Amino acid sequence: MFQYNQKMLTSLLIIYPIFSAIFIIFVFYKLDKSKYKIYGVAPSYISSLALTFGLFASLTAGDVWKRIDQENAYITSEADSLRTIQRIADSFMANPEQVDEIKEHVKEYIINEQRLLTATRNTGEIYTAPSQPLTELLKIYKSEELAKDPIIQETYLKTVIELRSARFKRLEAAKSHLNIYKLLGIAIFGTLTQIAIVLSHAGNFRAQFASVFLFSGAFVAIMGLLTIFESNRVFASLVTFTPLIDALF
Repeated sequence: MFQYNQKMLTSLLIIYPIFSAIFIIFVFYKLDKSKYKIYGVAPSYISSLALTFGLFASLTAGDVWKRIDQENAYITSEADSLRTIQRIADSFMANPEQVDEIKEHVKEYIINEQRLLTATRNTGEIYTAPSQPLTELLKIYKSEELAKDPIIQETYLKTVIELRSARFKRLEAAKSHLNIYKLLGIAIFGTLTQIAIVLSHAGNFRAQFASVFLFSGAFVAIMGLLTIFESNRVFASLVTFTPLIDALF
């Protein structure tokens, strides 16, 4: 749902704090002019709600950055596996043609993954098609060259499986998104903080207006940044592909 309604959700979450601020100020302005006027609310009431809002927003932002860090960590893991595969080929395989074949598959793997990441940056789509170069690397496990030394053969197989696992985890991390209820939680705490600000300035319309819209500016920025960083295009642009390129011998 999040992926297909990204633009609509981003727009809604960005304009919501402004409309809620206008509505809250209007309601309490009318209350101040009526017999139901509210006054005597301690300013410290704002602090508790604002602290809760800030804590919830920071934890949610932490989830977004954690996903980006995980993606980069998986790419580094893939690069380490590719280096190990090439070292095994250079050090333990006597057939130069097969060594060249392995290095060619490694090169194709890197080019293919870079192409898919670039496509995600351009289109916003996550591509999870099987990697043909990875399949070819796995087939080499049964070659006569590796069969000569069972220990090296098992090391090679383990490394290719680690490569496949890191790729799978990277693609899964790219497809995952924030739970919509976390964003709704930030919206609820933000709205409660707006109400608390108005209550603490009861009877002073100018102070209410200035304080609420000052907070609402931060409210808009938080909601906007969270939803923007959740975009597949922006997320892919924050992922570094350099470790895989550096893995080429």
